[in-house]
Amino acid sequence: SYMLAGILTSWIQSRKYYSVLNSVLQIRSPYVVFNTINVQDIIKVEPYTSTKLGINGLYTMRITCSNGKKFYIYPERQEELISALKEINPSIYTSEVYA
Repeated sequence: SYMLAGILTSWIQSRKYYSVLNSVLQIRSPYVVFNTINVQDIIKVEPYTSTKLGINGLYTMRITCSNGKKFYIYPERQEELISALKEINPSIYTSEVYA
């Protein structure tokens, strides 16, 4: 049962994607919306390297909102996502890596 749960979790994680629509960033899979973030609430986007379980690159980006909540994501096209976010909210701080 643990193995089945691990396989299911891996499958869901591998199918996550991100969309920006009507000033809202959605973190979702084809069947489930995991989180919605108002782009106006985002204050910072920075690179992040996950070392959970010794696996580098599990998450590649950390988004910080004005309420202090953090979201860890791994978009394939990071620059495009950041560009879309900054188009809506130009005051988002980004690290020099994304500049």
